[in-house]
Amino acid sequence: MIRSNTTDKQLESSGFLPNDLEVEISAHRSPTRYGLSFQPVPKGVGWALHLKVPRGTSEEKIREILYRHRRWINARFQRFRQGILHSHANHPEHSGKNHESLILFDGIFHRIIIEKNHPGPDGKRVFTNPDQTITVQSPGDLSDHEAALAIREFFLSEMIRRTSGILKHRSQQLNLYPKKVVIRNTKRQWGSMNRHGVMSLSLRLAQMTEEILDLVIVHELCHMLHPNHGESFNTLLTRLTPDHRQKMKEISAIWTFGETPLWEAGFSSLPIPDNLLPQPHNSPKT
Repeated sequence: MIRSNTTDKQLESSGFLPNDLEVEISAHRSPTRYGLSFQPVPKGVGWALHLKVPRGTSEEKIREILYRHRRWINARFQRFRQGILHSHANHPEHSGKNHESLILFDGIFHRIIIEKNHPGPDGKRVFTNPDQTITVQSPGDLSDHEAALAIREFFLSEMIRRTSGILKHRSQQLNLYPKKVVIRNTKRQWGSMNRHGVMSLSLRLAQMTEEILDLVIVHELCHMLHPNHGESFNTLLTRLTPDHRQKMKEISAIWTFGETPLWEAGFSSLPIPDNLLPQPHNSPKT
């Protein structure tokens, strides 16, 4: 069903889209631009396609836009169905039972095993297993949204631990120390370094390997010496990570920015505690 926020009407299903895909239509500020993105539906269960169109766009034009992008829409939706914590709310046969889905962690897709009503101490537990699975255990019932929040906390704790270790080594190596490090839910870049020495790292790096996280951290540390991507910057980065160009191609192939997975929904930013960051010293630069 296609629901339009620009009018009070509901458009009939177009036929070339999945029957269970909800499409939200809203008015765009620009008189010429439109945008397509997948966003979590209210209450964090499943995903909806969000289409922004110029005000006054006809139903015929909306269908034309959706038809033109039907292959991309169907491919993405199928990926979500097989991916991160797909909702079982509309499938009564799964009610009250454990179910599985996939999520990227440490650069590899892991199966998510959600164990509801698990006997044991109070509180949710999230842990990895040698067989490339991640288990989420709960002493009571557990919604997809609650499981996603538990997984996010697990990812954040792992990313903070890894980031602290990498910075300890790389900051001492270069004698470059960021004043602050913040994990942000960025959609267009893996990391950044501002002129005040504040490093930002994408929340999605929590899903990548430690090697990839190291590459992004080194990249941003190099910006403390060279703000742009000129010859001096590239010379230093290549010396520290000779295969950085190939690695960037690899992570771009693993994950495409733009979507908002359920476990990211509602997250803005989190500063890494100062006591976990390395402190400056007087050793020479290398």
